[in-house]
Amino acid sequence: METTLNRRLGVPGIVFMVIAAAAPITVVAANFPLILTVSGSIGAPLMVLVATIILLLFSVGYAWMTPRVPDAGAFYSYVHRGLGRRAGLGTASIALLCYVLLTVSMTCYLGVQAGNLIELWTGLQLPWWLISAVMLLIVGLLGYRSIDLSAKVLGVVLVLEVVAVIAIDLGVLFSGRELTTTPFSPAEALSGAPGLGLLFAFLGFFGFEATAVFRNEARNPEKTVPRATYIAVISVGLLYFVSSWLVIAGLGGTDAVAASSANPDSVVVGLAGEVIAPIVGDIVQVLVVTSMFACMLAFHNIVTRYLFTLGQRGVLPQKLATVHPKHRAPSQASLWVSGITSVVVIGSALAQLDP
Repeated sequence: METTLNRRLGVPGIVFMVIAAAAPITVVAANFPLILTVSGSIGAPLMVLVATIILLLFSVGYAWMTPRVPDAGAFYSYVHRGLGRRAGLGTASIALLCYVLLTVSMTCYLGVQAGNLIELWTGLQLPWWLISAVMLLIVGLLGYRSIDLSAKVLGVVLVLEVVAVIAIDLGVLFSGRELTTTPFSPAEALSGAPGLGLLFAFLGFFGFEATAVFRNEARNPEKTVPRATYIAVISVGLLYFVSSWLVIAGLGGTDAVAASSANPDSVVVGLAGEVIAPIVGDIVQVLVVTSMFACMLAFHNIVTRYLFTLGQRGVLPQKLATVHPKHRAPSQASLWVSGITSVVVIGSALAQLDP
């Protein structure tokens, strides 16, 4: 019986996995307006640039450790090796808790967003928890099987997201709107509340650090994982840098802050409809929902690999480290992630909580 994980992931597969967790179309449609709103300035491009540079510097050390700590525990393994078991376990607990919370939050909010879309198009009102339950089932089935399948699904969704973002950028470029250089001014970026703006800029990269979690399923992980890390940071940073500038230009330059503050949840969707075609606004809304699904699947796989590695190390029950004989995937750990997420969703539904 085969007891090792399927080592088929190349650089593209890992990049798809972690960038999908960052959810580019959701960042552009929902996070950019928040950066403008909370910072009170149009210096978002420089904030994104600073975040990219800082994360690239972080990536140098992170990638350097990959071949020297040959373990898929990522933060847990690195801290454990450097600072000891207690610090490593503390790091693992924090990382695992954060990833679980992200998985749960995406599951619940996806039910709301998909429900809003269904109601908009059909007039049918469905409870959020019913849609979340369906999404949980789909993600659970994908997570139970080989990582290849998840990578292919995430690859398709990610390509559609990036195409949509580039389409919005090109729409603004050819719309005749004035392309102001004010967003590149350090004085503009430092006005208002730059710390809050930078915080939300970092949020747009969330999940890229999980490249090391997939080392047990990567071909030649000593080279694949570092390359995937650098490609993820640079490509996401470049996309956000250009897109934030063009979104600001599309919203009227200095008027972008007021427009975002007045209608943060749909201002970019409306912009897409204006600069390309009304139907593109609807397409972006659909892609925001599929982006959340991709994000949910990506974090499900990340949590699964954390549980699997901690099971291997004896920190958690060793049953979590069981490899499926056919799919060669950490299927037992995936079932546990599905179970934990389901319990929280059911509890939230019974308590009539609003996601």
